[in-house]
Amino acid sequence: MKGVIAVFTGKDFSNYPPIPTAAGAGCKVPKRYPLAIDHVNYVGEPIAMVIAEDRYIAKDAVELINVDYEPLEVVVDPEKALDKKSPLVHDEFPDNVAYYQRTKGGDPDKAFKEADLIVKEKLVIQRLAPIPLETRGIVANYESSTGFLTIWMGTQAPHVMRTWYASYLGLPENKIRVIAPDVGGGFGCKVQFYSDEISTVIASIKLGRPIKWIEERRESLLTTNHGRDQIHYIELAVKKDGKVIGLRDKIIADYGAYLHLLTPASSQLTVAMITGCYDIKNIDVELYGVFTNKMSIDAYRGAGRPEATYVIERMIDEVARALKMDPAEVRIKNFIKPNQFPYKNAAGTVYDTGNYEENLRKALNLIGYEKLRKEQKEIFEKEGRLLGIGIATYVEICGFGPSKGMPENWGGYESAKIRVDPDGRVTVYTGTSAHGQGHDTPFAQIVADELGVN
Repeated sequence: MKGVIAVFTGKDFSNYPPIPTAAGAGCKVPKRYPLAIDHVNYVGEPIAMVIAEDRYIAKDAVELINVDYEPLEVVVDPEKALDKKSPLVHDEFPDNVAYYQRTKGGDPDKAFKEADLIVKEKLVIQRLAPIPLETRGIVANYESSTGFLTIWMGTQAPHVMRTWYASYLGLPENKIRVIAPDVGGGFGCKVQFYSDEISTVIASIKLGRPIKWIEERRESLLTTNHGRDQIHYIELAVKKDGKVIGLRDKIIADYGAYLHLLTPASSQLTVAMITGCYDIKNIDVELYGVFTNKMSIDAYRGAGRPEATYVIERMIDEVARALKMDPAEVRIKNFIKPNQFPYKNAAGTVYDTGNYEENLRKALNLIGYEKLRKEQKEIFEKEGRLLGIGIATYVEICGFGPSKGMPENWGGYESAKIRVDPDGRVTVYTGTSAHGQGHDTPFAQIVADELGVN
């Protein structure tokens, strides 16, 4: 077809290794290639790539591609995927369990024996698509004469991408430059090492010319990593005064078909923060990360920590309901006290500092909580109308790098440089990559204040 420059399939890229992941020890890592070879595992997995002079010619050419599919059994329910009779997502593994972790702290068996009440729930956190308004995009330009690769891409992590592309392509880092212009919405989904973006880079290397790919909305729904998708079978051991003395949880996390860059990390963070702001000394948490024939799960808006917050906060409300106690009172009774910091929770996570009771009491006073409760009761008695009053507390885990919590080859190190020119102009260089936060403005204000310039 006139205007078509090249067509690639998986076998054209077979000299490149499987796409790496930062998944740690204990994970089953299936092979994933830039373009699928012989086998596809989810709707949206890239199979072929058309390079053309413009997107219209490329789309017409794609319509001419015929794929001969042999239908295979699929599994899309993570609970059914755990069944030994379930179809296997990857034949090289004996089951669909991608990752298993059991975390115990204290003496949960004793806690449940001594409980006056056991509160149980099945909680489902649905799968979602991040859907940033600004879809993903990449321009790759490989200069064969110099061996230098420049990549413009909508990424939240340009330094990480340079390291990973260098490792994957076998190029020195000083021969790669990754430029992250205005990224738009990131939400975690733009911290990935995506197969379609890798294919764009490989195509530029093979053809020796710039190649551009811009994700369309339907592609964003199908091929940008999804988020959440956890099922919790959780129970709390409770004393009649509202004190929570134990927690058990079976987490089934749907990982999708492959392990992307940080797929297991979200559910691991859920385990790390499962006790929330509360001093629950005895826990037993099982985590099953499961393969299904769906797009992979990865970082999205808090990456596992909002899931933990939802689960424990919902359960604290259930405790309050079962004991007919005020939900604020139950929270205050179970909060970690200021004199307990630094505090290591039963999952091994260390909290540096906090005064959760003071914060909550201040919030309750600001909204006139007691008056609201009285109003709630009166409205129901007089009108039969329900007035909802919701309470939630959470603690964040952040500031990962540089630390042992960072994946291999991520580092997490940061630096900054300030240059003052003879004409009085000040230039600030920093490795922090903005993706919607508007770093330019506060950085300029801080430096101007410190140096006394305008």
